[in-house]
Amino acid sequence: MTATMTTFATARRHLILIALGMLTTYAVYVIAFPLLPNIEPGHPAYDVESLMRPFRWFAPIYVLGLFALFALFWLALRTAHQTAGAAPEAALKLRTLVLGSGGVFGAALIFLYPITALDVFLYVVQGRTWAVYGQSPLMVSPSMFPNDPVTAFAGEFANVVSPYGPLWEMIVQIPMRLGATDIVSATLAMKVIALIAYLGCGVLIGWWALPDRGRVPVSRVVALMF
Repeated sequence: MTATMTTFATARRHLILIALGMLTTYAVYVIAFPLLPNIEPGHPAYDVESLMRPFRWFAPIYVLGLFALFALFWLALRTAHQTAGAAPEAALKLRTLVLGSGGVFGAALIFLYPITALDVFLYVVQGRTWAVYGQSPLMVSPSMFPNDPVTAFAGEFANVVSPYGPLWEMIVQIPMRLGATDIVSATLAMKVIALIAYLGCGVLIGWWALPDRGRVPVSRVVALMF
């Protein structure tokens, strides 16, 4: 019993340190590539190279940060595997810690410019096609509206219809129907929608993925949230 408690306490301490390390790395990225100052209506989306031109010295730090995130992810999985035999109460606490950490990461990354996933801008452009112009993005490409202030954010996909299903296209319309139609508010709304879906998947996989809810492996949740 004492050994199990020691393992649980050690695992929790390690996961907290890992989470702090990952959060610090994300914070550095958010400071280097903030979302709001870099969104310019009517201007094409920036890639990471163009954003980094004023401070090219940051490039090695950017790369090292990516390696650090993968290394911390591996450590988190390794730590979680060591708790495979933990009691249901202890496992629940660890899963809650992991899910909470993922929520904090997601909230912080809302304010990160999408340096490696410009798709979020495409969601906005396609959402406006339906919400503003009443045309289905499944049948009409953004290039049909060249004067729209956000069309430039579609980039090389301006001549492509949406590859996503109708359910997603209906979901992304919700904030736009509520008034978030400019590129800044709509992008923030898309990120919030993604965060809600992310946390929802974390809860489903962490608590209801297996019949025996009390013994869902913590590593399964770590693989999703980290």
